[in-house]
Amino acid sequence: MRAPSRCARRLRAVEELGLLGSWELDLRSRESTWSNELYRLLGLEPSAVELSLRDVLELVHPDDRPRLEALMSSFMTEASLHDGIDLGYRIARADGAAREMRILGRVEREAGEAVRLVGIVQDVTAQRLTERELYAHYGINRSLREWESFEEGAVSLLRRVATSLDYELASFWLWSDEQAGLACRAFWHAPYLDPGDFEFVKRAMIFRPGEGNPGRAWQTLAPVVTPDIARDPQFAPRAKAVELGLRSALAFPAVAGADPVAVVSLYSFESRSPSPSLLRTLMSIGEELGEFLNRHRGQFEPRRLSGRELEILRLASEGLTGPEIAELLVLSPWTVKTHFENVYEKLGVSDRGAAIALAVRTGLIP
Repeated sequence: MRAPSRCARRLRAVEELGLLGSWELDLRSRESTWSNELYRLLGLEPSAVELSLRDVLELVHPDDRPRLEALMSSFMTEASLHDGIDLGYRIARADGAAREMRILGRVEREAGEAVRLVGIVQDVTAQRLTERELYAHYGINRSLREWESFEEGAVSLLRRVATSLDYELASFWLWSDEQAGLACRAFWHAPYLDPGDFEFVKRAMIFRPGEGNPGRAWQTLAPVVTPDIARDPQFAPRAKAVELGLRSALAFPAVAGADPVAVVSLYSFESRSPSPSLLRTLMSIGEELGEFLNRHRGQFEPRRLSGRELEILRLASEGLTGPEIAELLVLSPWTVKTHFENVYEKLGVSDRGAAIALAVRTGLIP
């Protein structure tokens, strides 16, 4: 077997160190070529049989695949050729790991005719995680600066931390002396999601120290990672989480000195194993959050809904709109809107549907 040339060895070293692989697509024959390192980035073993473009696209996250397919298809028609490619997307590797990639490419021409696409794919997962850590820190700082009450502040904090770290759902846990355990005092989910029974069951659960993710984070004063919910017998409610499609979870404590103050739990539809760097960041965030909450313990007591707020919530549960409620109760639409905002804040929810569902489930309204 012929030994690789110095140039080939140098190229291989560059690809390995840069976490990137090279590729080429012949626009006339539609044949593609992929470097060995690109196979490895995709979680595959280099093969004598070249992967097709369709094989590679199958590894792309379903939400990102249409964008990448449309872009690659556009290069097949001379009229729609672009000067180059620069696109980020996610893949689910054959080993189950989720990675974030960036594809760069350009068109090569011969005698004015576009004949091939050449480029690289780089694994930018670590870079994106670092960016998210910075966003998470920024989100926490902004939430604490804008904090006015526990209910409103907790939901804002969950939203900012979850979105910065790319989690779709989050919950906030505080110790309840009355229930002798951790109780869910706020819940957030991405606007396009319906958390269904998962949220309601979570809100009804109480975790003692060492029980479930919140209880373990509370007891150990350290983040608790669940990379695969379906295989973790300690995760609760596991059946509801799997039914919703959740794959992984993460909980980290807010700590003041050597004492836990609260726990933040995050949930994802993707399999995730946070890096050591992210776990250290969460420990730092937890200390900052814990010190802040420790100074605001007077806000921890649940705020009760007023009679007027309960009445408006009951009418909403019967299907009445805001203007209809205002007309029935002889109130201005603005007053009704303000009552709804107060209800959301007190219940730790972000919309009318969640407020009604929680009030019905907990017996606040019949």
